[in-house]
Order: sequence, then C-alpha cells, then structure tokens
Amino acid sequence: MSEIQKGIFLKNGLLLLTLFTVACSSKVSTKELKEESQKVSSWAATEQMIGNAWIRDAVPTTYAKQTLIKAESELQKSAEQIEKMQPETAAQEQYKSKILEHSKVGKIISEKMSRAVGEKKKSAVKVQLAKLESDRAELQKLSQP
Repeated sequence: MSEIQKGIFLKNGLLLLTLFTVACSSKVSTKELKEESQKVSSWAATEQMIGNAWIRDAVPTTYAKQTLIKAESELQKSAEQIEKMQPETAAQEQYKSKILEHSKVGKIISEKMSRAVGEKKKSAVKVQLAKLESDRAELQKLSQP
C-alpha cells in the first residue's frame, strides 16, 4: 500500500469515526426529554401566575407584558431544542411530539396574552388563562416514555 493510499484510508477512517460519533451523540435520552418537559411546564406556570396577578392588578402592565414576552421567547427556544432531538424509541418519539405541541401552544397563548395585556383587555387574558389551564393539565398527565 502506497503512502497516498494509506493517507486516504486513514482520512476515510477518521471521517467514518466522526460521523459515527455525531450520529450516536444526537440521540436523546428520556432524561433530556423530561428536562424539556419541565421547562415547558415551568414557563406555562409563569404565564398563568403573571396572567392571574395582572387581572388582580397585583403587577404592573409593563412587567406582565415583558414577562409574557420572555415566556414566549423561552418556549420558542424549547420548541427548537425539542425539534432537534432524535428519540431512540417510538415511545420517546410520541413523548417528544406531545411536549413539542405543548411548547408551541404555550408560545401562542403567551403571544395572545401579551397582546391582551398591552391592550388592557382582562377578558381576553381570562380566555387565554382558561386555555393555558387546560393545556397545563394535559402536559402534567403525560407519562414518560
């Protein structure tokens, strides 16, 4: 085997090793899925707390709006992170899909609530809080894969 062939062989071997390492490392664990689920649940709780506090005039409109915008941003980040995950089992894939759906629903609720807070429409915030409560209940019922 010539030096050129040895070099090509070595480079191909390293390339395969790198690809294998990347493929294996992109698999998601149940723990990682659970962590993202907890983040989504935590931001939903924050949305609920802020919405209820704002309705009672317990927090300023500016603070409520800023917090809801932050929740929206963080739920978007969670959705992007969840989308990148590659579950190993069908059960994990199903769990991932449900968590992703809840993160997207939470983001939409946060957008609508933020807009309603900015427009000082308490009735619209109450509607979103009811949707949020229903979504949070579903999220909490999810069983781990």
